[in-house]
Amino acid sequence: MDSSSDEESDADAILDDVNDFLLKSSSKSSKLKRQLGPTLGHANATNANVNVAAIPTIFHVDVDNFYVNVHRVHSHNLLGLQVVIVQKNGGGIVALSEEAKDAGLRKYDGIAGNGAKMLGRKGNRTIQELKRSHPEMVVVEMNTDLYRSARDLVRAELKKVTGGIVQGVSYDDSFILMPSNNGDDKDVEQTAFDLRRKIKERSGYDITIGVGGCKTVARLAGARAKRGRGGNGVYVVKDSKAAEFLHSSFLREIKQGFGGEKGKEYCSKLLEALSGRDGRTKFADDIASITVRDALMLGEKKLGALLPVELVARLLLWGNGEDDDEVTPTQVQKSILCQQACCPPKHQDSKIPNFDESLLNDLCMKLVERVVEDGRMPRCLSIVFRDGYFSGPASGSSSRGSSSSRKVGDWRRDWITEDGGENLFRIAKQKFTQLQKENNGLSFTRLGVRAEFDEEREAGTQNIKDLFETTKRVSKKPRLELEEESTTWACPRCTYSNAELFLICEMCGTAKK
Repeated sequence: MDSSSDEESDADAILDDVNDFLLKSSSKSSKLKRQLGPTLGHANATNANVNVAAIPTIFHVDVDNFYVNVHRVHSHNLLGLQVVIVQKNGGGIVALSEEAKDAGLRKYDGIAGNGAKMLGRKGNRTIQELKRSHPEMVVVEMNTDLYRSARDLVRAELKKVTGGIVQGVSYDDSFILMPSNNGDDKDVEQTAFDLRRKIKERSGYDITIGVGGCKTVARLAGARAKRGRGGNGVYVVKDSKAAEFLHSSFLREIKQGFGGEKGKEYCSKLLEALSGRDGRTKFADDIASITVRDALMLGEKKLGALLPVELVARLLLWGNGEDDDEVTPTQVQKSILCQQACCPPKHQDSKIPNFDESLLNDLCMKLVERVVEDGRMPRCLSIVFRDGYFSGPASGSSSRGSSSSRKVGDWRRDWITEDGGENLFRIAKQKFTQLQKENNGLSFTRLGVRAEFDEEREAGTQNIKDLFETTKRVSKKPRLELEEESTTWACPRCTYSNAELFLICEMCGTAKK
């Protein structure tokens, strides 16, 4: 058999694999469409607060400027101020208010020194330096407890108001599979606006809603609904326009296999293949501007030679305005992770000094508090840590439709124990000491402790009490907390304890004296 026959045979095999994948996806899609029928719409109609009986579609809900607005709902004195949310230990600005943006501040400002070098962001200033040049800037540290509470509140209200299936994706965004019946686009749009109003009234948060027949369309529509892109809070993509909408969408913006470093590699292959075609048609001139339409022009066989089977199948589904991703209800957490960001070392191969078990103690104490709150005993515990810097885009990566590339270290895991019980946290400390010895100190930019649970394993009151008491006995007061106590100042007006670098009280806005 000649080489051309071999190539043709390989191409046919690839197409068979793609078709098999699409058949599975098709059955998934059919299952999804049957998942909510008229019965559920009617069953929830009496409890729902908006008209949901006529919506055969998916909502993507995003809380606007989540981190800033959570703090503003919690502390109304932050309204109208130049608020920046920062990570501890040199992580820089992770979120900021519109007022702060208008003052010239940007996300990832404040990452300085070694972190900035690793990200290729020369000239970055520290938070303290930014504070001197922007005296009206109000610095607020991240507070995961507040974010979890806000997430749970919004998610609960979404379920109450719509009666649909709610799937949480992150702190600030969720999908809703709406109860279905036959309705028109005006009903869908009005329902979305009604939902925005209800969530604002019940939780205090503004939300943006993207509407589509599948999760991919709904999520991308949500981005179009944002005020920063000229939207009014709701963007609806009709089913008849879904294919056209996805055809013009950028692969790097869609992500789902085309994001990150691996996605960048795939897009580079596509760009090379597109560049080899005749010049009569205008194709993408860089990977950030490759659209679904561009990729589909290569044909299934060529795509199969360049991409994994699942990505080819995904592209074909997008070409029809569909995807294979179901909306599934958010389940009970199977794990709890408490983590801490750390300043990167001076050199890539150097070890971070002065980190002993105090940090792990701090994380274990936070973890046990959440275990007690959750009411379940962990099945096992593990230490996780990552060795690359995790926050901020590489310099010079802004381009239309691009997804900022990040220099990210992989999470690494070292199992501590498979046995639940009161000795979990004692073993965690011992294991951490062992890891340090084996690695001549640990080089990491993030350290975490993860507790994992069996689905039905609940803790009795005595078990939780024993766990908590044992943890208190084996955990000394962390040195990190002692350091924080010595570098704080009490607000003369409200007595709130602020970090030393905050020149304005986080709670009431009073200037430091």
